[in-house]
Amino acid sequence: MFSVECNKKYKSIKSDFDRLVVSCVHDACLWSVRAICSKKHNLWKITTCKGLHTCSSLQVEPDGRMVDSKFISITLETYIWEDISRTVPCLRSLLHAKHKH
Repeated sequence: MFSVECNKKYKSIKSDFDRLVVSCVHDACLWSVRAICSKKHNLWKITTCKGLHTCSSLQVEPDGRMVDSKFISITLETYIWEDISRTVPCLRSLLHAKHKH
């Protein structure tokens, strides 16, 4: 969620059913995160988080490319269940207000 809200881009180094390793797309930024899926609890656990996302806002494009249809559907689902008659412009406004995209 942090990456979407701040539009911090990352690249996937390793991604499978058991682990996830991501790092910043900018080589100058040393930020990276490693996570594993706990079989016992069926939850993802962050095992390592290195550095801060040091990218300035000038390096990051505010294009919202990380917001895909699955993210939008998950975000807006509760709003739609609350009022099924909400219009698309209304849902766009809600999405923009929540994530600034």
